[in-house]
Amino acid sequence: MREPACRYGQVRVVAAIIAIVVVIAAYMLASGLTRPIRSLYYRETADLRRLAYNVLDNMASAGVFEELILNDPKVLEAISAHESVNCSEGEPGWVDKFRALLLTVLPSGLVFTARVGYYHPLPNGSLVYCKLHCKPITLGEVRFVEAESVTYTYTVSGGSYGVVILRVDLVVGYEG
Repeated sequence: MREPACRYGQVRVVAAIIAIVVVIAAYMLASGLTRPIRSLYYRETADLRRLAYNVLDNMASAGVFEELILNDPKVLEAISAHESVNCSEGEPGWVDKFRALLLTVLPSGLVFTARVGYYHPLPNGSLVYCKLHCKPITLGEVRFVEAESVTYTYTVSGGSYGVVILRVDLVVGYEG
């Protein structure tokens, strides 16, 4: 008589295990069908904005703006003359390096457009914006589906140029 009671207990354990396996299989199937196309971290434009600010802030902390942009002879000439970079001779040398650096630090799947310039103070106290490149810094023609734009202002003092107020406009997003 004890044997059938023991079998009923074994049947319940086996049924519980099968139920758990079915629930796990259903969860895995549903997860596979509803997986987001992009990474979860960079799905929102607020995350894109945070990413862009972090990239520019890390560049500033590492001295990239001084070493890369403000050491270029064309940039120094433009700052000394209080005007934009002369585009008749082509892009300054720092532009390709800056583009490569952005490609390296941004996650794959994101595209960007950047503009860099400086503010020149006038005697009346107002500021004039002067560009430090000829064309927007990007990888060809970019068509954003979802994007976020940030403006980063960075003040550099010292060197032969005195105080320079750099402005970096960076648009980061998904191409469509």
